[in-house]
Amino acid sequence: MTESQIIQNIRKHTPLTEADATTLFSFFTHRKLRKNEVVMAQGANPALFVLIKSGCLMTYHTDTQHQVHIIQFGTAMWWTGDLSGFTQSQPSQYTVKAMTPADVYVTDLPRFEKMMRTLPALERYFRVIFQNALVSHQKRIVINFAASAQEKYRAFQKQFPGLELIVPQKYIASYLGITPEFLSTIRHRKAKS
Repeated sequence: MTESQIIQNIRKHTPLTEADATTLFSFFTHRKLRKNEVVMAQGANPALFVLIKSGCLMTYHTDTQHQVHIIQFGTAMWWTGDLSGFTQSQPSQYTVKAMTPADVYVTDLPRFEKMMRTLPALERYFRVIFQNALVSHQKRIVINFAASAQEKYRAFQKQFPGLELIVPQKYIASYLGITPEFLSTIRHRKAKS
């Protein structure tokens, strides 16, 4: 995804002048990540907000027993990070790691707030983005509570086509809330049918 494609995507939700578009990227640090490189570690202060330009990132939490809990996978034009830590200027509860080589734009809260003051049209954009993210997370919660493992896996495949070719099975299983062994069984059954 190019910078102009990112601008076009933003313009789907809010008008953005050419001057605003030119200024937008000055509020971010552009980073090229290698596969498995961490852009933000759990405990990092300040927590960051990350726009994925290309590649695949995984956001996860590691608990006190060193279990990894996958919160989100993100691909081009997805935002990720620890929104709670970011907006409340607290250390991150999550790690964000590149699952493939990736290009990202990273910002911290002071730069984000300055961007909101400088580019007021983005207020609407982020309202829509956060609204859509909340809807998506609520749907995921319902699926996790009410769906069978097979239904969760089908929903994952629909939401992230081809991602299972990139991401190790143990991370997909964690995202789905099942064991890697059970995911292997589901995949084997599906391949036979």
